[in-house]
Amino acid sequence: VTLIGLCTLAYLLTLGDRVLIFKRGLASRPIVIPDDVARAIPDEDLPPYTILVPAYNEPEVVGDLIAAMDALEYPRDRLQVLLLLEADDQTTIDAAKACGESDVITILLVPPAEPRTKPKACNYGLHFATGDIVTIFDAEDLPEPLQLRRVVAAFRDLPDNVACVQAKL
Repeated sequence: VTLIGLCTLAYLLTLGDRVLIFKRGLASRPIVIPDDVARAIPDEDLPPYTILVPAYNEPEVVGDLIAAMDALEYPRDRLQVLLLLEADDQTTIDAAKACGESDVITILLVPPAEPRTKPKACNYGLHFATGDIVTIFDAEDLPEPLQLRRVVAAFRDLPDNVACVQAKL
């Protein structure tokens, strides 16, 4: 009975914490960074940025993804895009290679292992990430060209205890 009571108390405390976090999220306003503010940051002041893009068995979206990454308005020498493909997903690997060389995208082959999940691929990709800021895009995401600059501007305006910014898809 005591153990069940302690477990119930721990559950209720956790639930209360989640409700407070949810309430705080509802009270916050969206962060809006205008185009001119995003573009006003000098290239030399932009931090290194890594984008992780896990894809498995998605050859049909690779071309659009590569085009979207090439369209990002961020200095190429400060941008690392890791396309995380399972080493035995030959269909998607072939589709990525068929799109041609990109100066910003590196194809990183994730060793085959179960489970085949995007979090596993991202965990593997983090070992190769060099950016001060890391973001994750799904293979079918098409970010707007200024999204990375907007995130940098948002982090500059937010308190130091903010570690994550959720961008609009």
